[in-house]
Amino acid sequence: MSKLQKFIETKEYKRFAEFCDACIKYKYIGICYGPPGVGKTLSSRYYSNWDFIEKQIAYKGADEIGLNADDQILKARTIFYTAPAVRATKMTDQINLIGSRMNMVRTMYKREEENYTTDAFEDIDLIIVDEIDRLKVQNLEQLRDIYDRNKYCNDIDWNAWY
Repeated sequence: MSKLQKFIETKEYKRFAEFCDACIKYKYIGICYGPPGVGKTLSSRYYSNWDFIEKQIAYKGADEIGLNADDQILKARTIFYTAPAVRATKMTDQINLIGSRMNMVRTMYKREEENYTTDAFEDIDLIIVDEIDRLKVQNLEQLRDIYDRNKYCNDIDWNAWY
């Protein structure tokens, strides 16, 4: 979505947001499905504020991390990830990397370097995986492993999947 486009919170989007909120509250693994073009990806990106968060965690070198950060990174509690179309063998590492980058940018923005944690999912309430139909059973097991490892550890209050 470009800066000129505005997202319209439709009835369907509000149902999607309610679904995500329930997944967070009750620690569900949820699946939202529908035909192509109905707005699942746009709704996911909007719900997670990913257009802004992605810019803040994208960097080429360590000296650039947190360079464009603002208050939105401190409020971010959702990871948005699009499953690759070809191979998903590095999926777990990529999701962990996204979480780690969000943590590093938060730390740099707050200037609390001594409180940096290596836990990629600290303060993460929800992980949205888009295009999940591209994944094989093995990859779904990887997602389940992330869920299981973080559901009961470190008092992390997250665990929902799209």
